[in-house]
Amino acid sequence: MKTVIKLVIFLLLLDVIGVAVFYVSAQSVDDSFQGSTDVGIVFHTENKSLLNRRMAKSVGMVLSGDINHLKTVGGMRPLQGRIGAVDMAIKATMLGVPNSLVSADRTSNDTVTSLKGAASSIEDMKAQSVTYISECMHLVRVKSLKNRVDWKGIEHSYSCVETGGYHAIWLQAHYEAIAWIVSFLPETLHRRVVAKVRP
Repeated sequence: MKTVIKLVIFLLLLDVIGVAVFYVSAQSVDDSFQGSTDVGIVFHTENKSLLNRRMAKSVGMVLSGDINHLKTVGGMRPLQGRIGAVDMAIKATMLGVPNSLVSADRTSNDTVTSLKGAASSIEDMKAQSVTYISECMHLVRVKSLKNRVDWKGIEHSYSCVETGGYHAIWLQAHYEAIAWIVSFLPETLHRRVVAKVRP
C-alpha cells in the first residue's frame, strides 16, 4: 500500500512539475510585432473566462491600431444552432470595433479547421502579416499546426492572453496535451472525435 501511495505522490509531483515547465516555456511564444499587423486571428473557446480575456485583448489591439482587421474563428456547433465565431464578432462590435474591421469564419469548430477557415479570407484580403491571439499554451499548438496552411508571404506573430490562476493553468495544460494528440490522428478519425466532442 505504501508503494502505491509513493507512486501516486511521485506521479502527482511529476505532473505539477510538467505543467509548470510547459507553462513557463510557453511564454516564449509571445513575439508580437512592434507595430501593426494586417489581420488578428482570435480563437473561440467554450471557457467563458478565457473567451472574455481573448476578446478583451483582441479588441484592445484593434482599437490601439496593433491589428488592422479582426478575424474570429471556431465555435461552429451545428446541433446547438450556433456559431461561436459569429457571437465573438458581434461582441467585438459591441465593444467598439467598427463592423468593417471584423469578420467571422462560419465553418470552423477546432484549431485545425480554424486555421484552414481563416486562410481563404486572409488571402482574399491580401494580408501580409497575421497575429494569432490566444493563451500561450494554446499558441504553442497553433504554432505547430499552422504548417498545415500554406500562406505564402505572410509573417506570423503570436500575442499571448493571460490564463488565470494555477487551477486554470493546470486544466489548460492537460486539455492542450489531449488536443495535441487528437490533432495528429488521421483526418477522418480526427473529424469524428471533434464531431463527438463538439456537436
